[in-house]
Amino acid sequence: MKIWVIGRSYPEKNNRMSGSFELEQAKLLANKGHDVTYIACVFHPFRKVKKWGFCSWDEENIHIYTYSQFYFPGKLRIYVDSFQKKIWRILLEGVEKQQGTPDIIHVHYPTLLTHPSVILGYRQKGTRIIVTEHWSKVQMGQVNDHELKQLKKYVSEADHFICVGKPLKEKIQELTQTKREIIVLPNVVPDYFICRKKDWDDFRFVAVGRLVPVKQFDKLIRAFWKAYSCEKNVTLTIIGGGCENKQLRKMIDKLGASEQINLTGTLTRNETAERISSSDVLVCYSRYETFSVPVIESWYCGLPVIASDAIGAAEYFDESLGLLIPNNDDNKLIVSLIKIKNDYEKYSRELIHSFAENHFSEKEVYEKLMKVYI
Repeated sequence: MKIWVIGRSYPEKNNRMSGSFELEQAKLLANKGHDVTYIACVFHPFRKVKKWGFCSWDEENIHIYTYSQFYFPGKLRIYVDSFQKKIWRILLEGVEKQQGTPDIIHVHYPTLLTHPSVILGYRQKGTRIIVTEHWSKVQMGQVNDHELKQLKKYVSEADHFICVGKPLKEKIQELTQTKREIIVLPNVVPDYFICRKKDWDDFRFVAVGRLVPVKQFDKLIRAFWKAYSCEKNVTLTIIGGGCENKQLRKMIDKLGASEQINLTGTLTRNETAERISSSDVLVCYSRYETFSVPVIESWYCGLPVIASDAIGAAEYFDESLGLLIPNNDDNKLIVSLIKIKNDYEKYSRELIHSFAENHFSEKEVYEKLMKVYI
């Protein structure tokens, strides 16, 4: 099949790897023999992909096309409908001229990204439109009128609408009042996440995500320090960049915790996989997560997880996979950090990996995706 995958951006460290999940799915489809084109249209004041305007190249059997448009109002979630529609049309017409009309267009983050009339217009050419929503703003109900209009149009007119988690599905049904079927299909874990046998003596907690208030990394840092300030062989690594970077670094310095707590900044996906696979426990204490990809990536690496009950992946939890706690109980977080280390021998890296492989591997997600495509 000829498939276009439309994502947020092309993942680079300067945009905090935005577009990683979408590009990984595109590469999965290409590895299975499909003719895949990855497309991103970026409206931003400085986060261009390689250069301003149109850009294209091939990478790992995928055709990649991007259009970077200087656009300051986007940071304020202000949309100039006619202007963005024009840019999207220019980009897609350019791609179609070189690659031909696709059999399928798979749009990710539709509420955030695209102009629905341009994308859905391809149905008149016989193209099937598949949509996957991931955006946490949708799950929190924090969409403005323009975004809600886009969401409703995609929900009503796309051939299939997919969500990455059950809570997100329920919120979309509430926001749009739709009666149509919405499919829940999780993110894929790439095969460069591996289950590694523990060969280190210290005990390593890891957390992954944008350094923004909703992730509650400040609370995680305080809880970790209360639990382990006297145990120098226990560490916490936080992977990601964001607006709270300076604030969190100041907090760590003030606590005198820099030898045990490390902020890495933004890492590539391969670097993140390496850090997770060489850790013992992942912690996700976020207030909201549409799914929480780091949780399933950690399970794939064999790690038990401490996670808040506000994540989309909560439906998969059982006691063999870690501890599920309230997202607003800091004392419970402290207790859980201590408990999971004390009880660590009861968790099997091999069994946790096997569970994740059966649910989130490239093979499993591809088979589920093909049922939607066909």
